[in-house]
Amino acid sequence: MNTTSPSTQYNLQVEINKISIYVYPITIILTITTNILNICVLCRRNLRLSSSTQYFLAFALSSILYTCEIPVMMFIRIRYGYIVTSSSVGCRLQTFMINIMPLFISIMLVFASIDRFFVSSSTVRMRNLSQVHIARRIIIITIILTVIYISPILLIYYFNSNMNQCISYSSTIAIIYLSSRIIFSYIIIPFAMAIFGFLIIRNIRNQIHRINPFAINPKQQNRRRYRRIENQLARMLILQVSAYLIFSTPAGVGYTLVTFIPSMNTVFVNQLRIIFSLWQQNIYFLTLFIYILSSKTYRQEFFNMFKLKHF
Repeated sequence: MNTTSPSTQYNLQVEINKISIYVYPITIILTITTNILNICVLCRRNLRLSSSTQYFLAFALSSILYTCEIPVMMFIRIRYGYIVTSSSVGCRLQTFMINIMPLFISIMLVFASIDRFFVSSSTVRMRNLSQVHIARRIIIITIILTVIYISPILLIYYFNSNMNQCISYSSTIAIIYLSSRIIFSYIIIPFAMAIFGFLIIRNIRNQIHRINPFAINPKQQNRRRYRRIENQLARMLILQVSAYLIFSTPAGVGYTLVTFIPSMNTVFVNQLRIIFSLWQQNIYFLTLFIYILSSKTYRQEFFNMFKLKHF
């Protein structure tokens, strides 16, 4: 039973639209600006040779592409009333982009976590798996596989002119596919991030006990410096993953409930999903501040960049 009156729903929608008109432009500008800065800093000499940096760069580029597509379209819809999904082609393409970009971004964080786990391992064989050329190949393969995996969206969704909505078919195959999408994105991926985050922290703690605090020869000093940078990258990643889980979980829960329980696809629930979507946008611009606060090396490179030295 829906206990929310139509007037309450209308007032909530009006307030959401008022807030969104200001929030979306701010998040769009912040996301594009901060990720361009991230790319510039991560491409500097002390950071670009790390394999994890490749995943951070992929995250930054994907965040810019996502922002230029989804939040911009949402702002146009609210501000000017133009609905991209109100056509057969627009419905399919927009739904495809909504699904593929966040999925690819989350997968990049998983691979970055795996890479940090390899780097922090005490086994030489495991550490050798963390290579820049391997990371680049994984990113290319992931792009191809993600496009293939999300491609069925183009067939599952369609524009229903009677309901004036972009909806999915209710066939068994469509339900199975959407269920797999939810399980993979909102259960397997967050679980993998949490597991590898725990393993990274454990490996770093073990490293601290293995390092000789009185090492003074140049070779050992360089090794310690390299380890310090790598540990800072791990700290950047752990905080970034934590922020991702905090800001993406509400939107994931809302999407899951609406998909598995069609009766919850009400006006009020959809309004809440818009709020969760606004909350989720913070993921894509907070990374710059997370990196600055968590890594001394990143912080130094960030300020040195504006001095235009040693790029």
